[in-house]
Amino acid sequence: MARILIVDDQELMRDSLAATLARENHEVVSAADGPAALARLNERRFDLMICDLKMPRMTGIELLQQARRIRPEMPVVMMTAFATVSNAVEAMKLGAYDYIQKPFEADEIKLLVERTLEHSRLVRENQALRSMTEVNAPRPLVGSSQVMNEIRARVELLARSNVTVLICGESGTGKEVVARAI
Repeated sequence: MARILIVDDQELMRDSLAATLARENHEVVSAADGPAALARLNERRFDLMICDLKMPRMTGIELLQQARRIRPEMPVVMMTAFATVSNAVEAMKLGAYDYIQKPFEADEIKLLVERTLEHSRLVRENQALRSMTEVNAPRPLVGSSQVMNEIRARVELLARSNVTVLICGESGTGKEVVARAI
């Protein structure tokens, strides 16, 4: 289903989380610290990163900031055994999608991963639809001459009818603009 990067300095946590998510048919890649995670992020694309907050060499917050520069579209879930409101607020301000406190149940993380991936999918779908709308948005027929007014009237008439139309003209005369208006 999804490619997930797990970053935690505790091997038992990494392995446990990887096994839980692999049972859900996710491809899981692990990293023991921030620099190793950044190397993995530079090698390939991930659908989600789950990252511990307190790690040696680089904190989870530092990793979050650098990961957002490399893969701004990738959601990040922060996890920690040392949860404080200020840590959670800081992580969310810096772009973390969510925050979970250790220890957690397997069902909790599975639900959080599912919800995060669904949100990410909806964001991508929304962006694709917006770009399609922008490309296909009708462009106004510009001009106020008698000829342009006649073309506007014909476009309105044709738009209301169910007929096939052949639009002819030289390159750059606005055939595509008229076709989109119809």
